[in-house]
Amino acid sequence: MSLRLAAGLALFFGALVAAMILAFPSVEVLGRYHEVDGRLDEARAAYERIAAAEPQNSRIRARLAHLCLARGEVAQAIRRLSELARLHPRSRSSGESWPSSTEAPMTCARW
Repeated sequence: MSLRLAAGLALFFGALVAAMILAFPSVEVLGRYHEVDGRLDEARAAYERIAAAEPQNSRIRARLAHLCLARGEVAQAIRRLSELARLHPRSRSSGESWPSSTEAPMTCARW
């Protein structure tokens, strides 16, 4: 293969990959799409994939807790919110805090 052909193929495949990245939504966007469309099982599966790959992703953990509430799984939502609070405690200097374990059920009930 000539150098010129190799360079042309490299440019072509680079552009193809860039187009695919722009054309296909991320797993998170796909999860939100399923959630809005009422397909909660598919949304949960998408979010679980992200949570497995990015365990510190607090946004996805919050989405999973929200899904639990939407499905009426209050105990599971409390567990997920408690886990989120443990992994990402808010700064005490800002005066913000997550609900305590005794406050969490009341917080979930307000949602």
